[in-house]
Amino acid sequence: MAYTTHTVKQGERWDNISFVCYGDVKYTPEIQLANPEVPLDEPIPTGTILRIPIKEIVETQTELLPPWKR
Repeated sequence: MAYTTHTVKQGERWDNISFVCYGDVKYTPEIQLANPEVPLDEPIPTGTILRIPIKEIVETQTELLPPWKR
């Protein structure tokens, strides 16, 4: 799996980072699993560099859809 990185700013939490990186907090567990060395039950130290899994973007080819689904 490919990763990018995110440097933790003061006061950031797992859910904030998920929202910043993906626009949704539902990916929080994936970020946590990619960073097993970072404790889950403590504040994330400022300056920690986290691995952020790169999500594959699937684009729908709208020209192949019927008009009512475009």
